[in-house]
Amino acid sequence: MSGLYHDFLLLPDVGDLKNQYECHINDCNAIRVHDDILSYFHDTLLWIPTENPANPAAWGGRGLNWYGPTAISGEGARCLSLVFEAWAELFSIGPDNIILTGAHSWTEGDSPDSGAYCKISIERSKIVSKCRAISQMALQASDSDRWLLHLGI
Repeated sequence: MSGLYHDFLLLPDVGDLKNQYECHINDCNAIRVHDDILSYFHDTLLWIPTENPANPAAWGGRGLNWYGPTAISGEGARCLSLVFEAWAELFSIGPDNIILTGAHSWTEGDSPDSGAYCKISIERSKIVSKCRAISQMALQASDSDRWLLHLGI
């Protein structure tokens, strides 16, 4: 899949979140998830308590910072682990090639009625593997002084 991606990393201790996330942009150890997939998960991601190290005062305290960093630890990491494991379980019973309904789109100037829903196609094994890997990272972050860093698009 070409396009926009989100990265997830397990990092040592929380410390000063504001000064830690920037050095991990484009980290080769990150687990990458396509924006269309996370958009599909969006409602369930809003259940997760999180922090925004780039702008803590303006953050609502839940979900992912779509266009920047999100710090997830403790209870938030436990919740994220359960959410991603649930998605992995659900996808594991799907066909080899999973087709999801994405966002509605249309050509500028045309009526929105002329558009269609995008189709997101992904191999079952890839999505299950990524969901389980993120779930395991989050589980490790929930039981230690480690934390999970999400870097938005």
